[in-house]
Amino acid sequence: MQRKFLQDSLEVTLGVGWVGGFAYVVADAAGLIAYDVNIALFPVLLGVVYSITFVVGKIRYR
Repeated sequence: MQRKFLQDSLEVTLGVGWVGGFAYVVADAAGLIAYDVNIALFPVLLGVVYSITFVVGKIRYR
């Protein structure tokens, strides 16, 4: 079960990373982002998403 939690969390995190990353690049290229965002926040966001999905997976499969 631990492997399933890990894989599900990694799948969601990968999806958020791709969608969020491409959305940021497109919005930045279009000039929709008015202020400079520190890119170091992106791995933090992915870590938070991973942690949340892992906990939700453990609760869901309890």
